[in-house]
Amino acid sequence: QHPKHDVAVLQLPEGLDANFVPETVLATTTDWESDPPEPGLLIRAVGFPHAAQFKPSPAGFPLTRLGCIASFPPESLPTFLVDYNTFEGDSGGPVYFETVTNNQSSFKILGLVSGQHMLDERYQLVYQSGLIRKRLGLAIVVSSTAILETLTQLDQPEQ
Repeated sequence: QHPKHDVAVLQLPEGLDANFVPETVLATTTDWESDPPEPGLLIRAVGFPHAAQFKPSPAGFPLTRLGCIASFPPESLPTFLVDYNTFEGDSGGPVYFETVTNNQSSFKILGLVSGQHMLDERYQLVYQSGLIRKRLGLAIVVSSTAILETLTQLDQPEQ
């Protein structure tokens, strides 16, 4: 688990027959510095919106949705905002962008969804009061650099 940010990794047993996304698709500090993503950059987000109530496919595959970066990723903080129709169940899902060079497609993971922004509105009537929560459609994304920092902890002995 990352000491400051909402990121955790698991080391899976050797010999497990599964397809994994290679670590090399995570955007590194160098990637962020050489070609920083800016607001408006189209991204894709993968997740399980309202997983308890909605099954996107019988095989259990997640949904991929399109959005865009909504805020400048700050250099001092490892989070930024992405504008897409996010829901509970999207947390932990990757946010990535695709590039095409010489008819070759590749992608970089910019981070993972760790939450969403909500707007709470309180109301007071004569005989009733309450709270209405509205989704703002803004995902809070922890940058890939925090993921990479967490992965390096796997190689270190426990203290």
